[in-house]
Amino acid sequence: MATSGTGSAASKMFLLAAVAMGVLATVLAFSFINSAGSSQGGPQVRIVTAKRDLPPDATLDPDRDLRVESIPAKFDALARLTLDPSSVASYRGQRVNRQIPAGQPVFLADIAAYANFTPKAPFVALPIQAEAGIAIPGDWVQVMVTRPDLSAAVNPAAGGRMPFVATFAAEGKPFRVIAVGGALFRTRSAVMAADAGGSSSSNKTVTLEATDQDALEIQGALGNGSQKATLVIVAPPATAPGQ
Repeated sequence: MATSGTGSAASKMFLLAAVAMGVLATVLAFSFINSAGSSQGGPQVRIVTAKRDLPPDATLDPDRDLRVESIPAKFDALARLTLDPSSVASYRGQRVNRQIPAGQPVFLADIAAYANFTPKAPFVALPIQAEAGIAIPGDWVQVMVTRPDLSAAVNPAAGGRMPFVATFAAEGKPFRVIAVGGALFRTRSAVMAADAGGSSSSNKTVTLEATDQDALEIQGALGNGSQKATLVIVAPPATAPGQ
């Protein structure tokens, strides 16, 4: 279901997006560095900066690479674009996609992914349209499918509204999320920040890791598109691959 050509094109798209966001981050950081020193005292907000020079593709070690600093509250909009200062440890092992000089803010866009994903047998990468909520790559989810209850059409609910029924695809089996939208690597703080800003779509293309049989069952449950899929985050299964 996934081809090398599609993966290569996606990889280039992610890389170009990362470069563009890197340029924007550099401009914002330059403004921050030149303005932060002119305002002392008053309300403060926290921001994450690089503790040392970070080369492109560097793997983050929060203790070694990141520092949480306080800046004037007037830079709150800038601070919201950086890594979450309350959960710096969660970024361990993630990679930056540009050169970040020491002392410069580290933005969420700086850890955007631009990588290929090649599923290992017996799995395939299954893209579906779903309400992702706060699910991020790496989460395990069930796919809840909501559809009109046609059996109740002859006796509609009060107000003339069509009743709905909800079931879990593939008998409620959990699936690992590979990507949400175009991102292979995201943080939950980034998802919540995007939702708060109203910039995220409620229905996204979500890519799941599934076997051929599971993929057929999920696609069968989703039918012709009249059904709505919602991801429900669950605990990783005890027998999950790699565990």
